[in-house]
Amino acid sequence: MKIIVSNLEIPGNRKTNRHKRRETAFSLVEMLVASVVTLIVFVALYTGLAQGFRMIENARINTRSVEVMTSKIEWFRLLTWDQITNSAFVPDTFTEPVFPDDEQGEGPVFNGTIDINPVSFSTSYSNTLKEVVITLTWNAGGRAYTNQFSTLVAKDGMQNYIY
Repeated sequence: MKIIVSNLEIPGNRKTNRHKRRETAFSLVEMLVASVVTLIVFVALYTGLAQGFRMIENARINTRSVEVMTSKIEWFRLLTWDQITNSAFVPDTFTEPVFPDDEQGEGPVFNGTIDINPVSFSTSYSNTLKEVVITLTWNAGGRAYTNQFSTLVAKDGMQNYIY
């Protein structure tokens, strides 16, 4: 006949039943610390993702602004000298949608200005040069942004090769 004895405490054994019971569960303080660490990780993750999406959107809009200004500069290259110097032909201001497929016109827009100025340096041919400055402004995320291109246009420039 065998007798099985359970929960036997042996003198000198550190792991008594009382200690074993303590090691099997987490204390309230440990759970609170783990919850706070998890919360901090999730808040940091969410903040990082939100910042990343905001940066991508700003880069996208900035790239679109460069695209709009480049198209205006290319338009200037096709104008004749008489058209460039005629203030009635070249508009002072223009608007362009930030998102080109915005058919209703409800989205954000670029507000642009075109300034045609005499060149700031003096040479024998400075009367046949103009400086064209195209400036775009827009609002995104509650902040105002500005981007600017400038170029020189000559009387005997590229348009004489085309026409």
